[in-house]
Amino acid sequence: MSNRLISELLKEPDAYLIIQEIENILEDEKARRIAFYNDITEQEKVEFINGKIIVHSPVMKKLM
Repeated sequence: MSNRLISELLKEPDAYLIIQEIENILEDEKARRIAFYNDITEQEKVEFINGKIIVHSPVMKKLM
């Protein structure tokens, strides 16, 4: 799949600009991921998935 995407991208006349934009987006995500991991604690139920912060609901005890 990635080879197909690369070959399609290289056919574009502005491939360099597209790649540059992708690099900018990935650098921004990297900075947000680093900030996320620096800010969370072990007690928080959160994840960083595909550039988004996912907050999980607290676990609730089931009453019988």
